[in-house]
Amino acid sequence: MDFVSRFFGVLLFFLCILCVPGLEAREADSSGYVKDAFSLDLTADAFLLTSGVSLSAAGFFLQPDSHDWDGVKYDSSGVNAFDRPFIHSYNRALDFTGDVLVGLSLVAPASMVFFIPEKWLTLSVMYAETLLIANGIKEIMKNGISRTRPYMYADNPPEKDIKDGDFDRSFPSGHTTMAFSSAVFFSYVFSKYFPDSVYRYPVYAGSFLLAAATAGMRIASANHFPTDVLAGAAIGSLVGFFVPFVHTLNENLQESRGNDGISFALSPAGAAVSFNY
Repeated sequence: MDFVSRFFGVLLFFLCILCVPGLEAREADSSGYVKDAFSLDLTADAFLLTSGVSLSAAGFFLQPDSHDWDGVKYDSSGVNAFDRPFIHSYNRALDFTGDVLVGLSLVAPASMVFFIPEKWLTLSVMYAETLLIANGIKEIMKNGISRTRPYMYADNPPEKDIKDGDFDRSFPSGHTTMAFSSAVFFSYVFSKYFPDSVYRYPVYAGSFLLAAATAGMRIASANHFPTDVLAGAAIGSLVGFFVPFVHTLNENLQESRGNDGISFALSPAGAAVSFNY
């Protein structure tokens, strides 16, 4: 329990720091909107998108072949003392609830388009990069770290997951990874575009409540151990912060070089590349 309390303490401190409106804040207009909080950059975004696609593709192609279960219940004595109390039978209703919650978490950031429709491209590119990278990391880890799910130590494990071979891919929790990457991305980006908005705190609370509820359902449904969701929360939070943070550096870089060099822009009408010197 000491490890868990320290983990959550560090994570809470990290999340509080990244959501402070003053960090990397730029001058807001009269409505409190910081229009240049983030910017796209051809080199940086090409690298991030390529990395995300490559990681996700690697996670897909590196999936191990499914193997049969001999029908014998797994021995829980090999499970660490912290996770062992959370072994229980699979619950399909709670599993479905977790699917719904992570879906809501992933859709939530799209609401920013209604606040700042002119930033749809910047938001879309950053969010796509975030989800691709988070998905790739968790898939590679799942494939490389074979860990049996909690329901295999109890009665009546789900037949579908056994046939698919998914019962040995418990670490880290994919649902939790994606939910926290979305929650941190939404909170961080919203706070930078609207540093003085009264909606910042509802966004924080709603985003992390959905992510935490998703993690809770993954444990309650016997799909994951607590350490699985802790790892997923850490991975998702780091990626959800890192990707938009890079896009604040893009703007700083352009300012420091006086907008010299190559710039790349996309719009519904087409694409444009410009050279400034």
